[in-house]
Amino acid sequence: MSTEFNHYGVFVSYRRAYSFFAGRIHDFLSYRGFAPFMDVYRMPQDNFEDVIARRIKECPYFLLVLGKGCFDGLSESDVFFTEIETALKTKSPEDILIVADRDFTFPPKEQLPTEFHDLLRHQCDVITHEHFATDMERFAGNLRLEKLIGVLNWRERISRNGFVTVGSRTYVERTLVPMENSFGKGLMEAVMSGKHYEGVQILKQIRMSCYAASAIFCPNRDMVDDRAYDKGVLFNTFGELLRDPEFSLEIMINAPGSRGAEEAIQNDMLGNRALEDHPEGVFLGAYAGIVRLINEEPAFAEAYKGKRFRFYLTDTVMTGAIQIMEYKGPWSEFDHVKFDLYTYNLESSMDRRTMHFFKRDNPDNFQHMLRAYNYMKRHTYKKDEIQKNHETWLRQWAELQEEL
Repeated sequence: MSTEFNHYGVFVSYRRAYSFFAGRIHDFLSYRGFAPFMDVYRMPQDNFEDVIARRIKECPYFLLVLGKGCFDGLSESDVFFTEIETALKTKSPEDILIVADRDFTFPPKEQLPTEFHDLLRHQCDVITHEHFATDMERFAGNLRLEKLIGVLNWRERISRNGFVTVGSRTYVERTLVPMENSFGKGLMEAVMSGKHYEGVQILKQIRMSCYAASAIFCPNRDMVDDRAYDKGVLFNTFGELLRDPEFSLEIMINAPGSRGAEEAIQNDMLGNRALEDHPEGVFLGAYAGIVRLINEEPAFAEAYKGKRFRFYLTDTVMTGAIQIMEYKGPWSEFDHVKFDLYTYNLESSMDRRTMHFFKRDNPDNFQHMLRAYNYMKRHTYKKDEIQKNHETWLRQWAELQEEL
């Protein structure tokens, strides 16, 4: 498994005698959306040591739960020992947090393993059973939320049946479901630094339908609404994804001049002020952009030849943009749908209402969106229809560019 797709926020380390105390702490953090990891809740049957080490390194915080006598008889072969040792070697001091019941006191320094002497420098928050909620609220206030962006409210969301996130596209994409979640932290770090990603790819397939996917096919400030313009990040992300021979991408857009395109233009549903005076350019530019990609961009061109990148043109009037994200085996629990509702008189595409839900929690909703996507796919242009309009669309786009 890759270490690049972590959705845990706090690693909970404890001695087995204090599993009940640690479990209460885990449940509190889980309820508050801090996405804690505790081995008894989520642990594979094999590679136990490797998983533990990886989770400690991945989690923004390491939480050490201490109780009376928890260091008694501790040896290097104990998992508790290994967890603490790994944390002290791999985490910054400010990312190691300690809580204890009121009966705990650290043993004298000379009775602690040498490797653990640094623990004595850390603050220890006392959590009492009588005032558990109050004490935990005080402790939770020490967690810096900015360190948890990318994990906060993601994993816990999939454990709550029927949970659907609804909000503006800006809020959902930038706060709840940033790209690090959807595509993997390592891949996004590579994209942002302009490098190729050499880690393990987590995504298996993306299927999406939308008006024009301008941010992907036309990553130009003159073609994309100012608030949605991302300086080519999404374009580069999809190019990086397509370097994986096991990944496939399907994109369906409205054809220029189609019923769907005309409906969007007439009702001011595009949310693209960059082409406010020439809204037909949104669809012409998207088609021209696709043609350029499959002819000039190596990752897209190779994937197109191998039938891993497919695009479709549809006449269908769309009610929203559907993005179906499916992951490879170890990460399949994160399969989800993001749906952007198309509404009238939009200032920006970032104002669209966005729904986000997981297949595991909402199989009925997931299948509903899949059926809607497949319906549009059955009503796409045939190859001869595209060829008949190909030169006209490219000519119209070239003429519009000259005018712009």
